[in-house]
Formats: sequence, C-alpha cells, structure tokens
Amino acid sequence: MAIVAAVFAFGEFLRYRTRPATVAWNVHETIIGAFPYIFLTIFAVVLPSTIVRTVVPKIWGGSPHLHLTTILEVEERGLSVNTLNQSITARWATYVRWLETPSTFVLFPSDFELFIVPKRAFVTVADLDTFRELMTRSVESRSGGFPVLIATPQI
Repeated sequence: MAIVAAVFAFGEFLRYRTRPATVAWNVHETIIGAFPYIFLTIFAVVLPSTIVRTVVPKIWGGSPHLHLTTILEVEERGLSVNTLNQSITARWATYVRWLETPSTFVLFPSDFELFIVPKRAFVTVADLDTFRELMTRSVESRSGGFPVLIATPQI
C-alpha cells in the first residue's frame, strides 16, 4: 500500500508541476486522479488471489494422473517415478540444483520446473539421510551454459 501511495504522490507531483502557479489545488481533481491508482491496486491484489482460488483447483482436478499412488525408486544413477499409468526415469544429470525444506526435497530440472519429494515418503531417518547425501553427491550445480568440447580434425 505504501508503494501505491508513493506512486500516487509522485503522479500528483508531476501533474501539478506542469500547471501554472495561479491554479489552486482542487480536491475533486485529486480524487478523480487517484482512480487509476486505486484500480491498479485492486487489480494487483485481486487477480493473484483469484488465480490461486480458481485456476489451481482446475489444474489439480483436471489432472487425474496426479491423484494416483506414486512409487519413487532412488538409485545411484537417478530417480524413477512409477504410477499405474506411467514410468519416468531421470538420471541425476537431469537436475541442475536441489533444495531442502522442512517437509520436502525439491529437485529442479530447470529454473522453471520442479519435482517435489515429500520427506514423509522415507521410512526411517537413515533413509532420509542417505537420500540427502546422494543428492549432495549426485546433483551438481551447473552454470547456465553448456560444455564446450574441442573438436579433433578428421584427416
């Protein structure tokens, strides 16, 4: 709200700076001038909450494959995710980074995708520690580029 007030004040400053010094301040013009800022504030607050309330449940409800029981297999070479309908295997090199929250591990194949592994999926604390150590060892933080290979001339 403070940002909106600052933007409004700056807009009013610019508007009245261009007027001749003989024109007095008018409350009605100020209120009318505030309407675009009020509208933008309502738009910025209401739209995100509307998306969360309406779009997210539609995505969840329209994705029945997400409701199936999922089996995660952790191996030295990567992860396998199996459901009744599909099986996906990804090597550790697929993931660019990972992080740990109080209840989950989050693996990132890219800056725009994520894969969540809930900690409740592990039976013992030792299993949890083993998974954490495997991710630390296997998921390398890489820069945004790709490796450059030196070509050998063909003779």
